[in-house]
Amino acid sequence: MIEYYKDFSLEPLFYVNEYGLVCQEEWKDIAEIKNIYQSSNLGRIKSLDRFTISKKGVKRFFKGIVLKQTIGDRGYLQIGLCKKGKPYTIQTHLVIAECFFNHKPNSEINLVVDHKRNKYRKNNSIFNLQVITGRENVTKDSKSKHTSYKGISPTKSGKWTAYIYIGNKKKSFCIGTFDTEEQAGNEYIKAVKNWEENKEVPKDHVKSSEYSGVSWAKSKNKWRATIYIEKELIHIGYYDEESTAHQKYLESVSNWELKNQKPLKNFSSQHKGVCFDKQSGKWKVRKTINGKVKTLGLFKTEFEAYMKTLE
Repeated sequence: MIEYYKDFSLEPLFYVNEYGLVCQEEWKDIAEIKNIYQSSNLGRIKSLDRFTISKKGVKRFFKGIVLKQTIGDRGYLQIGLCKKGKPYTIQTHLVIAECFFNHKPNSEINLVVDHKRNKYRKNNSIFNLQVITGRENVTKDSKSKHTSYKGISPTKSGKWTAYIYIGNKKKSFCIGTFDTEEQAGNEYIKAVKNWEENKEVPKDHVKSSEYSGVSWAKSKNKWRATIYIEKELIHIGYYDEESTAHQKYLESVSNWELKNQKPLKNFSSQHKGVCFDKQSGKWKVRKTINGKVKTLGLFKTEFEAYMKTLE
């Protein structure tokens, strides 16, 4: 990597672009301090020849020079400038982005200046810089041993959970749990787009229901129905629709009051080799083969699981 910022020559530099053509360094005025400073597309910054008048009326001439840059926080280069007589220090890549990408920091839009290759933080040429969202900046170099998709992770049951971080406090929202990796990845992309374009928060923020015995299950991305019987909380099931969960709750209340019949407790089944799997929300079939207990599959209904045991 050529460290252009170490070259203090006022003569324009030359470089070879991505097409193999020899190009000359380009200079542009720094906004709000025009005719005083300029920045180049190779990451250099210089002061211009200029006259100044002191408070006493003395006129002085200053010869333009290429300014020296220093290494600041986290290895980024910074430069000392002066605006209306007040000195200040700013990171070099922010100056370059403002001149060549018309980028100005804005907390509402949440766009940041990123070095395409993080290990080359001293390379502030426009070819190593890009303006992207804060989310893209955080995730672009992250790698997972499980998946190539962003914002998803595998569950123990073999499914995929998608989640998203929103706001300056990085609050986590669970988008949902899905059967395939691709489906979870696509739902994450959709949630990011909805948030950045419409400020739409995923359904995860729902924590209560208008119905008794119904609540939102964050880990399942479904509505959960429960009932208290003799001071004991008993799980009824998970459902896609809030109204369905409410209906199941009413059925359980009716069965208890009229028939003294409780919902299935501890996710048990009346069939041998069948049990309810809490993580997947499905019925699991287990069978002992050659002295080892093996899982034969997961099924939506208890009856389907029972039929599997008969094979």
